[in-house]
Amino acid sequence: MAQTLLKELNIIILRTPDLEAARAFYRDVMGMSVKTEAPNFLQVHPREGQGPEFGIGVGEPSVGGPELWWRTEDADALHAWLVARGVRILAEPSDKPFGRAIEFADPAGNRLYAYQPR
Repeated sequence: MAQTLLKELNIIILRTPDLEAARAFYRDVMGMSVKTEAPNFLQVHPREGQGPEFGIGVGEPSVGGPELWWRTEDADALHAWLVARGVRILAEPSDKPFGRAIEFADPAGNRLYAYQPR
């Protein structure tokens, strides 16, 4: 059997033209913590320690870039919470084969998703 060179997904990086707006969004709205910082880059992770970390680097968001999905216990409550904080909603909560999903955007326009499993 051939050895595989890819072991695991290690990091996801989103690009933003405004790192401070991204920091505020992921920290204050999404409830994440900044793990590491460097000039023009942040690495964030969930405060509860559950789930993957990802990076945010300065640059223009890519069209069709990576998708970040979070699991939620209540998609409708999350929707109301995001709306109350002025987050741009791209798709209202709706039922999908895998559960109830919502699509929203960070300040740079990166598409973000959350779903409530069936």
